[in-house]
Amino acid sequence: MRKSIDFYDLEELVYVLCSVPVSEQDAYPDLDAYIFDRYGVGLDEFTAIANDLIRLTPVVKTALTETRIHAFIKNGEIVCRINAD
Repeated sequence: MRKSIDFYDLEELVYVLCSVPVSEQDAYPDLDAYIFDRYGVGLDEFTAIANDLIRLTPVVKTALTETRIHAFIKNGEIVCRINAD
């Protein structure tokens, strides 16, 4: 079975890419609207694209457990990830 990005990680990716203010993140925002406004696709299409693209990122190891992952990283912090193994 192919690994996919966890929904909560995907949600964080949307917040980062669409510059959603922290004050709006707790109000159950319409992720589909943010994605459509920014990229012109729905959340399902965005999810499929993100799941394909994350596999193209370099494999890195997590600091504590040294788990091998693919991750989208911003300013040295993991935004979302999938296990590489």
